Amino acid sequence: MVAALHFVLCSIPMTILVADTNPAIRTLMTVLLEAWHYEVMTVASGQAVLDYLRHHTPELMILEGGLHGISGLELCSRIKRIRRLRVAPVILLLHSGDEMARVQASLVNANGILTKPISGQNLREILTEFLTSRPPND
Repeated sequence: MVAALHFVLCSIPMTILVADTNPAIRTLMTVLLEAWHYEVMTVASGQAVLDYLRHHTPELMILEGGLHGISGLELCSRIKRIRRLRVAPVILLLHSGDEMARVQASLVNANGILTKPISGQNLREILTEFLTSRPPND
């Protein structure tokens, strides 16, 4: 019975929320993540992130630091204060060389940083670090 339940839970794809203003980046992330058997939800603004999170709890979030309206940095700060969401890792997507954003990311308790331009290898490493052996959220 336990083995059957474990199989069912492990066969449910993990959901990753991707928020970026650039449609090309959202498409790239969707193609890569779906190829690796993740369920992907993409949005283009900070408000859309909040709207999605009202009713969903993804296993991981990748948020562009400079989202319009509500930045990824501000979203991360808010997410980490919500009990239901704080266990889901928040990865901030930042421009390479933006040292100020890196400092801010640590201040808002981001779990990790992914830099643009995105490489499949870096994305895979982030997923391995934060999703390996994590059970799906309810």
